[in-house]
Amino acid sequence: MLPTLHSSIKWLFIVLTFAVFQPLNGQTLIYENDFEIEVGANNWNGVTLTPSGTDGFASANGAQHAKLPAGGGPMGTTSSAFSQLGGYSSVFPSFGYQVNLKLYLNVEGGWANDTRVDYSCASNNTLGAHRRDFIYNIGFYNDETGPGANINRFVISTSNSAGRSNSYPKNPARNPIAISTTGWYIFQQTFYDNGSGVLAVDLKIFDGANSLIHTWTLSDASDIIGSTVGGNRYAWVLNNEFSLLAIDKSNLYNLPAPCLPFIITNENTNQIYCNIQHAINGASDGDVISVPAGVYTQTTTININKPITLIGAQEDVDPRPYVFSGRIPGDPTETIIEGPANTILVNITSGGVVINGFHFRQVAGAGNADLITSPSTPVKTGLELKYNIISGATDEGAQIRGFNNATLQYNYVLNSVGDGLNFADNAASENLKILDNEIVNSASEHGGIFIYSSEC
Repeated sequence: MLPTLHSSIKWLFIVLTFAVFQPLNGQTLIYENDFEIEVGANNWNGVTLTPSGTDGFASANGAQHAKLPAGGGPMGTTSSAFSQLGGYSSVFPSFGYQVNLKLYLNVEGGWANDTRVDYSCASNNTLGAHRRDFIYNIGFYNDETGPGANINRFVISTSNSAGRSNSYPKNPARNPIAISTTGWYIFQQTFYDNGSGVLAVDLKIFDGANSLIHTWTLSDASDIIGSTVGGNRYAWVLNNEFSLLAIDKSNLYNLPAPCLPFIITNENTNQIYCNIQHAINGASDGDVISVPAGVYTQTTTININKPITLIGAQEDVDPRPYVFSGRIPGDPTETIIEGPANTILVNITSGGVVINGFHFRQVAGAGNADLITSPSTPVKTGLELKYNIISGATDEGAQIRGFNNATLQYNYVLNSVGDGLNFADNAASENLKILDNEIVNSASEHGGIFIYSSEC
């Protein structure tokens, strides 16, 4: 039996695909359908399996996808498809759950102005009956009003209602956005406790490069987890007015214990981590890892063994008092990486590394160790250490060895027992630069900056 919601909408060359979008490490996969063999029942009703390449586009995953019946354009006939996502649940998972979806939006599909479709994920109550829908309201426009006016674009907002008489993608009160580039877009809904026992749902859209486009959050004070709110219900594509609408890979995850208040994100994959080293281990060459403000206490060394970029909360913000910086060492707005006096905080064994916008510090204990270092061999190429505060080193603040094309710039280094910054064991290296740094209270007999066995 189909869920009950407001119906009506029109057409669009859209390809929906429930993607294997990865939330926090340790998530539990509850349901997945890639449409290679399965339709119907708890999978997806109302769709036809379609080979990749049909209608001029490839499946998002594998050799085929699923397609909804054609809609009839604005105010015309509509179609729908839905899934129980493996089965309805009356119990809210301990740490929430997440449903993922990808849509292919064809901006040049020739759709009539104000062609629409809705996409909903719903929650149950504790008796296993329907509680509330959380809906993307999507429309195609080429008119002169609203976001992206005067160009072909999709306008999207979110609400708890669907259908022409109950929702409007361009509703200015719902923070609508415009998408004017054809491609795959990930639609992700995360159901979680807002900290007060009330359900909150983040509805996000990411582009094909997994960059976040927009987030909406919907919450109602009467949706009390464990009292009025249970687990997941359906995923439902409804009120489809587009003549071509396809879906691919659908899944549902239960989330693991959160690592709040700090969530580390791979900006290329949107994978979320609770630990900096885990984020590095899970990254691919060239990925960017974003670490929000907070204090990250290390008991072991962070090893950077691949070409990646680490971005702190103060990315590209000059920390030097000399330029009247507003940054303050230890301030809550900083991404602070700290460890005991006998621990190297960061060991760089790969070239192609950027570290930008952090505060590194040693804080307690006996012993001595560089805050940031790299081994003499093998010789590596490419390092940028910039816009960082480096404080309290019990040896060198940063000792860089075995590098070509390394730049230490716009850093504020203070209270080092050893050198503030140095290049060492780089006799065969080229293009080593130390410039525009401010170093204070270095106790080293060599001064704030020391270069030996190196060619700059």
